[in-house]
Amino acid sequence: MRFSLISTLLAFGTLSQAFNQGAVNAFNRVHPRRHEQKRAAIPEQPIIEKRHKKSKFLNKHSEKFVVNGSAIPEVAFDVGESYAGLLPISQDPDEERKLYFWFFPSTNPKVGNDEVVIWLNGGPGCSSLSGLLTENGPFLWQAGTLAPVPNSYSWTNLTNVIWIEQPVGVGYSQGKPNITNEVELGKQFIGFWKNFINTFEMKGATTYITGESYAGFYVPYIADAFITANDDDYYKLGGVAINDPILGDSALQQQAVIYPFIEYWSNLLYLNQSYMNDLRWTHQHCGYEKWLEKYAKFPPPEEKFPVLPDPYADTNPNSNYTCDIFDYAYTAILDSNPCFNIYHITDTCPFPYGQLGIVNQGDYSPPGAKVYFNRTDVKKALNAPVDVTWYQCTPNKVFGFGDPKSNRSDTSLAPAQNEVLQRVIEHTNNTIIGVGRLDFLLPPNGTLFAIQNATWNGKKGFQKYPQDKNFWVPFHIDYNQGRMSEEGIVGQWGEERGLTWYEVQLAGHELPGYSAGSGYRVLEKLLGRIKNLGTIENFTTQPACGYPADLPTSTTVKRIQPKGTGRLKGKARKDAKGMPALSASQSAVSPVDTTPKYIIAIKDFILLAGYIFASTKPVVSVPKSLAETIDRVIYVRSKFSVQTAEHDVELDEKSNATHNYFVGALEQVRSVLRPCMPAVTPHYESINDLTNRFSGLNVYEPWHGFLDASDYVRPEKAQNDESTHEAEPQKTFEDAIFAYIALLDDLTNVRSHIKNIRENYKHGFYDLATAAVITHWY
Repeated sequence: MRFSLISTLLAFGTLSQAFNQGAVNAFNRVHPRRHEQKRAAIPEQPIIEKRHKKSKFLNKHSEKFVVNGSAIPEVAFDVGESYAGLLPISQDPDEERKLYFWFFPSTNPKVGNDEVVIWLNGGPGCSSLSGLLTENGPFLWQAGTLAPVPNSYSWTNLTNVIWIEQPVGVGYSQGKPNITNEVELGKQFIGFWKNFINTFEMKGATTYITGESYAGFYVPYIADAFITANDDDYYKLGGVAINDPILGDSALQQQAVIYPFIEYWSNLLYLNQSYMNDLRWTHQHCGYEKWLEKYAKFPPPEEKFPVLPDPYADTNPNSNYTCDIFDYAYTAILDSNPCFNIYHITDTCPFPYGQLGIVNQGDYSPPGAKVYFNRTDVKKALNAPVDVTWYQCTPNKVFGFGDPKSNRSDTSLAPAQNEVLQRVIEHTNNTIIGVGRLDFLLPPNGTLFAIQNATWNGKKGFQKYPQDKNFWVPFHIDYNQGRMSEEGIVGQWGEERGLTWYEVQLAGHELPGYSAGSGYRVLEKLLGRIKNLGTIENFTTQPACGYPADLPTSTTVKRIQPKGTGRLKGKARKDAKGMPALSASQSAVSPVDTTPKYIIAIKDFILLAGYIFASTKPVVSVPKSLAETIDRVIYVRSKFSVQTAEHDVELDEKSNATHNYFVGALEQVRSVLRPCMPAVTPHYESINDLTNRFSGLNVYEPWHGFLDASDYVRPEKAQNDESTHEAEPQKTFEDAIFAYIALLDDLTNVRSHIKNIRENYKHGFYDLATAAVITHWY
């Protein structure tokens, strides 16, 4: 079957639609007009769909939370249907503690009111609105960008999503914090959630809880509160997903693993040898190296891992700040990169301006700039209390009764250190934990080793290293340059006993923000839309690859007629009398061809190429014939618009844009398949190159093998595969005359080259053998 797919791609060269230059070329941005034409001709699926005429969520209880999606300050487009405001954390009518939320129903028409995803940022004390605005919301305003843009990878494309500011004391939320641990936080959260479900009439909906960073505490404990409540009307838990989480003790997740992390990225971080020697010494003498040698194994030792001393703990008599290798390394890195971003280590100067205010090292807000969510007009648009000062991360201690000077912190054990994470995994068998490998704050191995200390579904930790499979993001074309995504193999993943682990190579701490396609794919896995993170197929919100060949032409509707007798009438009957009788074989009805036949849409060529590239059983090699055909078609078609313009042919903009889109797709196909293609034969441009190449040739009689050699070896058709695949026809002006133009172009080129060869032979630049070989080449 796979060789049949290659044959399909080979058909690109013989079809009248070859692709035009643009979509993959890194320098395409210097051609804005072409880019706009492509968008006009092949529009992407709208990011923000028109609102439902009759919303599933609008009722007498929810109407006060309606947000006008076309009146959000600074947002130049309609973000669609949404609801925002405050709901109490209990059913007490006098309850003063309330959590703020912003709820977006899905734009996916297949999604009803029977599922919802919760997103939580961490901190503790940080607002989930930062995740909405910079990571996975319907619109984004990321640091360093001019204005909000639609998010092509909004999680609302897949399902209903709610961003919640919690616990009490965070963001716009109201009331005085009074919790000291995660169990109390969970109880307050489920009180809020019951009110939300009642308000939007979603009883029985399956809830998926997601988040990042300190949500490594929030998500498991809230999920455990759902499980303990044992009420599917309000707390039906479908699964959880956490990226870059804190799950164990900080000494393990930061101190013990930071030196190996720095070694891995040493060429990027570029610390001098003196710093590296100091870090290595500390790593060894503080016991981190021995700890990793003993416990960082797959499967892990059955004994519980000992807790490493915390170098920050004042109450620890063995506290030794010289073992604070994490902060020492961070300070050292600032010498080589003063704009080092602890959340995304590839960042360099300058600091980008962000809309969410200053919270961490590297956050930049120019003088006079206003924090977006602290603007009065924004608060009014989002049904938020106008008298609240909004912080991305509150200075008040949410586990210290709101006192900014309090030394109190979360007293809960980390969820991987007790049975909380275990209960969540075993209850859902749908738990996903992942990390970005560019995250310095919580390096990947620290999180993985914290998990290795947990037991679930009868065994402790992962039994084998959970990175034996490739994490696959579908190949695609991004039109929205304000929100683009990686594609292909982006990292690795593994899965055991209901827990999926993944790592994304070029993502940082806020993984869905840095790696949109990966975050989107993880949510598809969480929702059960794909089997696993290695699934090689389109995003589920894209059309399927290929469709039956008869569909595009089935445009007429057959009327139901009474069954005829088969007897001819009138002139037809008279003419039939004079015709010779048919034999039995001639009169027999021709058998219906049942061979499957599919049309491959242009937009799916890239996905098809990705499928071929990823094939391992067997590994597929792209024939030289296909590589040359793709190169030739791109070369000829790239000049097509210019040639037609030179001949005073007025181009139809829509047709020309379709043409450009087609070539752009083929360029991306070539890019994807390049590793599978044979080495490219060098082209010799100058006379000197040619004469040097053939100066030692003295044989004037060509070898018979040279003359009889085939131009290329055609790929064999796979056995037991009768399906045929054809490229989707495009009936445009360019396609109608392409073959004629291409033929003339080839003829002109051949004549020009032969003439040039003869002239060079005439003037003594080539000898006879060289001229003969070059002529045969053309």
